Amino acid sequence: MKKPKVSLIIPVYKGANYMKEAIDSALDQTYDNLEIIVVNDGSPDGGATERIAKSYGNKIRYFAKENGGVSTALNMAIKNMKGEYFTWLSHDDLYLPNKVEEQIDYLIKHDLVGTKTILYADYALINEHSYLLSEQHKNHYLLNEYVELSLLSGAINGLTLMIPKRAFDECGLFDESLRCVQDYKLWFDFLKAGYNFIHQNKVFTATRLHLQQTTNVSPVMVSEGEDFWKEVLDYYESKVSNKIYGSKYMYYNEMHNFFRYTPYNGLTKYTQDVLDKFEKKNEKNKELVSVIISYKDNLDNVIKSAKSVLNQNYKNIEIILVDNNSKEKSKKLDETIKKNKIIYIQRKDSNKILGLNEAIKKSTGEYIAFLEPGNEFSEEKINVQLQKLKTSEIGFSHTSYDYENNGKKDYINSGTQSGLIRYNVISENRINFSTVMVKSDYIKNNNIYFDDTREYGGYDCFYLDLLSKTNALGIDLPLVIVHDDAVNYTYSNDYQIRKSEEILTYVLSDKTLCDKQNNIKALINYINTLYNSQDGINYNRDFDYTKYRPKIKNWRNWRILKPVKRVRNKIRRTLARK
Repeated sequence: MKKPKVSLIIPVYKGANYMKEAIDSALDQTYDNLEIIVVNDGSPDGGATERIAKSYGNKIRYFAKENGGVSTALNMAIKNMKGEYFTWLSHDDLYLPNKVEEQIDYLIKHDLVGTKTILYADYALINEHSYLLSEQHKNHYLLNEYVELSLLSGAINGLTLMIPKRAFDECGLFDESLRCVQDYKLWFDFLKAGYNFIHQNKVFTATRLHLQQTTNVSPVMVSEGEDFWKEVLDYYESKVSNKIYGSKYMYYNEMHNFFRYTPYNGLTKYTQDVLDKFEKKNEKNKELVSVIISYKDNLDNVIKSAKSVLNQNYKNIEIILVDNNSKEKSKKLDETIKKNKIIYIQRKDSNKILGLNEAIKKSTGEYIAFLEPGNEFSEEKINVQLQKLKTSEIGFSHTSYDYENNGKKDYINSGTQSGLIRYNVISENRINFSTVMVKSDYIKNNNIYFDDTREYGGYDCFYLDLLSKTNALGIDLPLVIVHDDAVNYTYSNDYQIRKSEEILTYVLSDKTLCDKQNNIKALINYINTLYNSQDGINYNRDFDYTKYRPKIKNWRNWRILKPVKRVRNKIRRTLARK
């Protein structure tokens, strides 16, 4: 098949300090059937932009115009492009050499050339000196399952796109009245016109962060953005709220979490007001909540945890204590149980997982919460979480928490993991068991219990089972205090390996997960992420960024890298045995 011509567009405004690197990275593309178009958007730099552009001769096509904004420069290029596909490189950013070739090869391989398909990918972040800051990897499988999430989660980086020319013919060009959201406005139009955005889980571009970016200096950024995102919010409310998020409440909850990390304070407040209205309809909680504490010894911790439940400002609670063959005795605990009519289960073996299952079966609450011995609920924990979970109309919730160690508290914002987080649980589970509340019906009707054969990854696999039936409501409030001297998990290499093996075994046995991830290599990458995420280093880079920047000293710290490599080698050996 003849490979389609691609037009690589580079709009430039006051970018003489970076544009040479950008053009060089475009010329370094391994794809042959390519034209490079540079558009000078009236740069007031004494002709520096033009001199640099013309120094490339006929290697590029050069256009100059009066300043009108990036939309006008892109539109001029689109009107003059000869290619069947459009790809855009900002003057201060970089393309990896394989960007165009790999994307076109993907379209050819999957018979998508000429169809209503737009590709986008992961990307790197670099600073003004071209030093690598990080790589941004999105949720590949989730994004390709729900195409709307490409927009709603802000996952699209315009530089990573490969767009067929027909999309502009059908939907129009960039809106020249917009200065900051002209790109996302057009992506929105493409989606409404039925274009399928496909995410590729590879890094093809490097986005530069610096103070002179339009989004940092434009006074209209916030007003434009809020008007645009309000339109998006209203458009998708009825279309995707149940399909993707499980309910309208969850839709607004997830969008609220998205806007919290943007400059759009008006939208953050608007979505919070919508959530408050939903919750006001359910502000009188009456449901019985069962709180399960499964323990073995260390009875002082059990008493501390039980008291935090008894001190809740919500009172319709049953407490179930499961004694897993404890050797200790405590008169104080016996008195607490008798005085407060706590349900007490005494078992003859020490398997806490089996104890949890027995307690779940004996519970009578419409909702079930879990608490590890030694940890404590905040006074409002049950009431706040119950109200939000009930309003969300889904089955699983967890919260952020305070981690207390030697009198010092650290805030752990695990509650930001919300919505469709099943893949996150595989790769980077930050849910603390003591923060979990589940609708009882989701457990009992679907026969979802803890697998007692999974000593290390049992909680994670329990979450994965639940999340196969429901989304997760993450609540970013510190409603639990996790104590260092409570029942906490070992983070040794050996423990993590065993935990990873159990999660991997689970994933391999789940047809849905295997089908989404295609092959064993993807599963191994997920497990590796458990370790890569601990120090923020990704060890699978296949692009040499040093070509476009000064050489970095001490690029990789061997003292950090060595133990992580050792862990990964153990995983590989374990998998080889299987």
